[in-house]
Amino acid sequence: MTSTGEDASGPLTLAFDIGGSHLKAGILSPACRLLKGPNRVSTPHPTRTQGVVEALVALAQDLGAYDRVTIGFPGRPPPTKTKLLAA
Repeated sequence: MTSTGEDASGPLTLAFDIGGSHLKAGILSPACRLLKGPNRVSTPHPTRTQGVVEALVALAQDLGAYDRVTIGFPGRPPPTKTKLLAA
């Protein structure tokens, strides 16, 4: 699904969705409408940080320019954790 571009004025957001089975990326308008994408690949298994980062970079490469980035990730870290070490 791609918009015609009427929403494209203002900051564009590169949005990533990190899931257990798939990784997705797309460009969102300021009104949160999907302008490009979603690009999708299977989540690499075994899931290691380097492999996930490489897959996300590859997903974003043909989406074009953006002004900011957001990442959705399922669940939440335990309250005792101060750093997320792996995806």
